[in-house]
Amino acid sequence: MSSASARRFAARVRRRRLRRIGLILLVVALIGGIAGAALYSPWTTVRQIRISGTSRVPTAQVQELLADQYGCPLLLVDTGRLEARVSGLRLVSGVSVRRTWPGTLTVTVRERVPVAAVPASAGVRLVDRDGVEVATAARPPAGMPLVQVDLTKTERGSLAATLDVLAALPAPLAKEVTAIGADSPDGVWLALADGSRVLWGSAAGSADKVVVLARLRAAADGRARRFDVSAPQAPAVSALP
Repeated sequence: MSSASARRFAARVRRRRLRRIGLILLVVALIGGIAGAALYSPWTTVRQIRISGTSRVPTAQVQELLADQYGCPLLLVDTGRLEARVSGLRLVSGVSVRRTWPGTLTVTVRERVPVAAVPASAGVRLVDRDGVEVATAARPPAGMPLVQVDLTKTERGSLAATLDVLAALPAPLAKEVTAIGADSPDGVWLALADGSRVLWGSAAGSADKVVVLARLRAAADGRARRFDVSAPQAPAVSALP
């Protein structure tokens, strides 16, 4: 092959290579443009934040926490980070943030629900399952047990143990509880609407204790009002003092 032919061949190879590179760049640019248009189109960017489940938590407060998401591409929204933001509110027990097309973040808030009343200097504090104060009241609402735990004297964890026991009770038994307290995490007791008093012990083994207590009360047939199920394998019953 002559030098002139070699140069022409090399030039053709370079042109083909440049055409391939140009084609690849064009395809990449088209894909990038399409992706950019898709990400930032009105259909795929956050234009609305829809919040549900709020009652005690002001909806405007949640909106404010998420306001910086307006205009962001839905696909790039870090839902976990936003859930952590909202979960930081004291009265929020949990939250779910979902992308909903077109252009919407759907936020479902689970608020803390009071389950017991704790005596306070004035009235009572209504606390949730975790012991977080949800509200205050002059007296316990109807059907809500009074938690008699002196936080200045009892061992650390006594309130948590009391609430753990309360959460473990089946609904029919929980409705009978008028008061619940503890002198220690292992010394939880219940006062029931019929005048019975139950030494529950710790929250451990609550499922077994529920069964044993039901059997003891059925067998006592109203003749006893003191039940000890702190050791469910060896329960005890005594008559009224």
